[in-house]
Amino acid sequence: MLRNLFAAAVALVPLLVPGLARAKPAITKVKAGTVIVHKGTVDDGTPPKASKEHEKTVAPKKPKAPPSASVGSPSSGKLENGVRFEDEPAARFTPSYGTSDVRYGTSEIVALVHGAAKSVAKQYPGSVLNVGQFSKPGGGDVDRHASHESGRDVDLPFYIKDGSGKPYLAGGFVPFRSDGTTTLYKGLHFDDARNWALVAALLRSPHAHVSHIFVADPQRNAVLAYGKAHGADPDLLARAAGLMVQPTGVLPHDDHFHVRIACPSGDGKCVENPAPSRRAKKHPKAKGGKTGKAHGGSGATHTAGKGVTKVATKAPAKPVEAEETTTEESSAEDPLEKLLSPQVEGLGSIHMGAKRD
Repeated sequence: MLRNLFAAAVALVPLLVPGLARAKPAITKVKAGTVIVHKGTVDDGTPPKASKEHEKTVAPKKPKAPPSASVGSPSSGKLENGVRFEDEPAARFTPSYGTSDVRYGTSEIVALVHGAAKSVAKQYPGSVLNVGQFSKPGGGDVDRHASHESGRDVDLPFYIKDGSGKPYLAGGFVPFRSDGTTTLYKGLHFDDARNWALVAALLRSPHAHVSHIFVADPQRNAVLAYGKAHGADPDLLARAAGLMVQPTGVLPHDDHFHVRIACPSGDGKCVENPAPSRRAKKHPKAKGGKTGKAHGGSGATHTAGKGVTKVATKAPAKPVEAEETTTEESSAEDPLEKLLSPQVEGLGSIHMGAKRD
C-alpha cells in the first residue's frame, strides 16, 4: 500500500513542477567519447563559435618596401626608393621651401637627421631643427645645387637664439656674421651650444657615417670653440674639425650646415666622391646680372618674429671671379688660395648665383 502511494507521488511531480521533465543535470559524468553535458548545454565535439565582440579582423600584411639606394655620386646620380622626410616634434621641413618635393633621401640620412634632432631636443627641451632640402624622389639635378642628386646630402639651417638666450625658430635660412650676429634681424644670434650639440649628434649617430659638413669658417670655429670650452671628447673634436670645411668656389655656407653621408653599406652602385671637375671656375651671373638668392627664400623673404626688428643690410660684395681656367690649372700661385679652406672635389665647379652647394 505505502509502496503504491510513493510511486504515484513520484509520477505526479513532473505535472506539479512545469519544465522539470525537460531539465538536464548540471554535470553528468559519462564514459569517454560520449556526449558531455555542462550546465545544461551539450558539447558535441564541434569548436564553439566566438562571440562577435571577440572576433578580430586580421589586416593583411603590407609588402615590405624595397631598400633605398644611392646610385652614382652626389653631383651626378639618382636615388632609388627614396625615403620621404616627415615632420616630427624635434624637426620640421623648413617653411620657406613650401611644397617643395626635395625632401627625399636614403633611409640612412633621413634617420640620421631625425635622430640628431631628437638628441638636441633631449639636451635642450623645446628645440626644433629646421631642415632644408635633401634630394628629389628619384634624385637627379636640383635647382641651384651642384650636388644633392643621389640622396646623401641635406642642408640643415643653424639653431638660433634671441637676445635673452631663448631658442628662436626662423621661417628659413638665416646667414650670420663672424661675431655670431645675423645680417637679417636685430637681436638674434648663432646658438653655439645647440649647434655644437647638433654636430656632435651627427658624428655619433649609429644610422649613418658623416663624410662631410660644409660650413663657413666663422661658424665652424664657433662650434669647435664651444665644444672645446665645455669639455668635449678630444677625439670627437678632432673628427669634427676634420669634417667641417668651408667649400671653395661657392657662397660660404654661413646660413646652414650642408651634411653629406658616406655610401651606405650594400649600395654597390654608389660612388663616394664626385669626379674631379674640369669645368671652368669662372662663375657666371644669374639672369638679370644679379647674384641669385640662397636656398630659394632666404634673405628678404624671411619674416621677422614678433618683437624682432629687421636690420637694413648692405648689398653683398660682388663675388670674386677667377680667370677662365680649369680647376687643375688653378694652382697654389693664386693668392686667394691662401684664404680658402682645403679644396673639396666636386664643389669647385659650383656656379655662384646659378647653383648652390
